[in-house]
Amino acid sequence: MTYRLVLSLSTLFLFFISFSACKNNSKEKLLGGICDTSDTKFSTFVNPFITSKCLSCHSTANAGSAGGGTDLEGYNNISDHSSSILSSMIRTNNPMPKNGSTIDACSITKFQSWLNQGTPNN
Repeated sequence: MTYRLVLSLSTLFLFFISFSACKNNSKEKLLGGICDTSDTKFSTFVNPFITSKCLSCHSTANAGSAGGGTDLEGYNNISDHSSSILSSMIRTNNPMPKNGSTIDACSITKFQSWLNQGTPNN
């Protein structure tokens, strides 16, 4: 009887520990590195991504001086330059962002997914 009780409590303890350990992990970590692109939208991913990674040089105000003349503010500018943005992220020689950290593979995959959808303004 004592053996069964210890075994049951141990199993219950491991069950709760397993689930509580998962609550703070991202979806990609929980899926073993799989990048979920099923809900990639301009408003929820593309625009915030471009804002955080590109606008320090490619804003309307800075495009002429620091951004090589490329303005990436707003949907039309991002959509018009979407192929070159993707190329700039994945090239091995001088990738964008300049002097910034390398863009993670999932972000590149999400951007490419949006591009493959026809760059919808959603």
